[in-house]
Amino acid sequence: MATTQAAPREASAAEFDRSFEYCAPADGPQWSSAYRELKKSIERAGLFERQYGYYARMVVITWSMLALGFALLPLARDHGLYLLDALFLAVAYGQLGYLGHDGAHGEVFRDWRNNHLFCLIQGNLLMGLRPVAPAGDRFDEDRVGLDHLSFSVASRDDLERALRLFDEKGVPHGEISTLSSFGIYVLPFRDPDNIQVELTAPIA
Repeated sequence: MATTQAAPREASAAEFDRSFEYCAPADGPQWSSAYRELKKSIERAGLFERQYGYYARMVVITWSMLALGFALLPLARDHGLYLLDALFLAVAYGQLGYLGHDGAHGEVFRDWRNNHLFCLIQGNLLMGLRPVAPAGDRFDEDRVGLDHLSFSVASRDDLERALRLFDEKGVPHGEISTLSSFGIYVLPFRDPDNIQVELTAPIA
């Protein structure tokens, strides 16, 4: 029995928002009601409240781990324990990255500027991009690895300016959406390799 394969198609603008489907309830009154009940339960449990004590402890613990890891480097060199010290530092740097991630998503403080400063202090990401894929290859977030990249801007006005620039340059993009539970506006778009990138701005 002969089969035909559908021709590849360009993603629609609505699909650019796919990464944020978990933030909103599915269509239909049953799902909307379940989502509201779940949100109320989470609010009653206090899980949306700022956890200043938790982040203070984690900052102290993480930086103490980093200091200890670097202090042990001479001892590790003398006793051939470089690998164990490297593993210890990798755990510490991983925790540092998680703290920076929470700051970037506005989870630590209510004020965006404080979150931004926290992220700059905790952040430890250096990213290098270079063309190594075969010609014609396209990014697919359903493969193992990266899903999307997120960058913060100061205000919704910056998102509006980016939207106009995308339209002018023919950059595929979604619309500016509001994620109230995260306290941000989001503008998703695609880069030339089809990687989904998002710009976020705090809700004033």
